[in-house]
Amino acid sequence: MLLRRAASSSAFKYKSAFTLPYLLFLQGWVQSVRPQKDNLFLHVNDGSSLKPLQVVASSHLNTRYLTFGCAVDITGTLEKSINKRQNVELHAQHIKVVGECNPVVSLYFENESVRENR
Repeated sequence: MLLRRAASSSAFKYKSAFTLPYLLFLQGWVQSVRPQKDNLFLHVNDGSSLKPLQVVASSHLNTRYLTFGCAVDITGTLEKSINKRQNVELHAQHIKVVGECNPVVSLYFENESVRENR
């Protein structure tokens, strides 16, 4: 459980437990995906903290199954972040999508079919 807490944004509370950079295996759910030309940014939450952990990866690790809500296994190094809003970020070397999240399908019903089924 300490590894999961270490992955949270409050990781510097546990300075004595590890030194940065730190090899980490993270399992969680994707809260956001921001693909760019060279990099891929993910916010992943494993349920141990209210704040997600930012994951930075190379754009070649992006797949079509890596979407909002999917379950992932990520291996990488936990490093100090350049951004002042977060203490640490995970630089991913490997991302595996464990569970897909199908997008919500909006259903369209005609008024007459809705009236018939009442």
